[in-house]
Amino acid sequence: MMARRYLESVGLMEDRLNILLRQQSVLAALAQAEGEDRKLRQAQSQALGEGIQSAWQKLHRQRRLVTHSIERLPREEERQLLFLRYLSRLSYPDIAEVLGYSQRQVFRIHHRALMHMEALAAGMEGE
Repeated sequence: MMARRYLESVGLMEDRLNILLRQQSVLAALAQAEGEDRKLRQAQSQALGEGIQSAWQKLHRQRRLVTHSIERLPREEERQLLFLRYLSRLSYPDIAEVLGYSQRQVFRIHHRALMHMEALAAGMEGE
């Protein structure tokens, strides 16, 4: 489903950003060490910092787009579930607990919400 991949894009971007931040931390530590590679590590760290800034901007934009898409859903329970799943990145058991539903019901609502998102996207393409 395209809706699921679209929603998952936020989590993938967050994961990528976290990897870049860890890489920058390692490079910054290496740049502090004396040696012939110090200037190279400092330059790499600076370039990585620029990549991180770009990744932050893309992530922020994608979160706004996904939030807007979720907010267009007609049912509150679907909106809540998708926010919890894709923006807060909670597990299905945690979502069931937060919303007070069985896990089976959470799966049903999730499936219905994805179908509604697909329909909304198809409607927008037809306009």
